[in-house]
Amino acid sequence: MAAALITGATGGLGRVLAFEHVRHGGDVILVDCHAAKLQALSAELRRAAPGQQVKLVVVDFTAADAAQQVFAAVQAVGWPVDYLINNAGFGGGGAFVTRSAARDPAMVQVNAAVPGHELNKIKFIGE
Repeated sequence: MAAALITGATGGLGRVLAFEHVRHGGDVILVDCHAAKLQALSAELRRAAPGQQVKLVVVDFTAADAAQQVFAAVQAVGWPVDYLINNAGFGGGGAFVTRSAARDPAMVQVNAAVPGHELNKIKFIGE
């Protein structure tokens, strides 16, 4: 079955899609910045679909080299990625002039720079 790489895997749609993918016979590479949450999700997925493989990658997408870290980790796993589900992201609330000057660049990094960079090349590994 197909393998899916899911970023932002520990919450919201990422979590739901991970369960759906393994329940339909797929393997997953889960990426998130929360190691403990990834471990817990991995255990839940293995109980839900014991025959499916689950690999974990802990990466903080606010890091400048986040996409390269994910790319290297996926290459180390050695699976071709059939589905790339870029779910990682966060939003800012309130008026732009009152928001944290440090938080907005991090938001751009996570929401735009990482998904639009090396991460998209992962889909083509093995093709």
